[in-house]
Amino acid sequence: NKAVKELTSRGIQAQTIDSFLLELQQLDQRSMATDFSKTVFVLDEASMVSNRKMLEVLQAAHQRNFCRLIP
Repeated sequence: NKAVKELTSRGIQAQTIDSFLLELQQLDQRSMATDFSKTVFVLDEASMVSNRKMLEVLQAAHQRNFCRLIP
């Protein structure tokens, strides 16, 4: 993804929504507890995300106690 490459080249951790959700599923399957309480999740171009995918992101952030979600 072009946007991910651009952000990571500038030192900003970035990934696609699908890869993010897959990573969370894999952590859950391995029963790996991860502390997201100090994590700020920034969703770039939120208006381009489908309602279903946005719901998945919101549920994931809520279930894992993210500090903030910024669409």
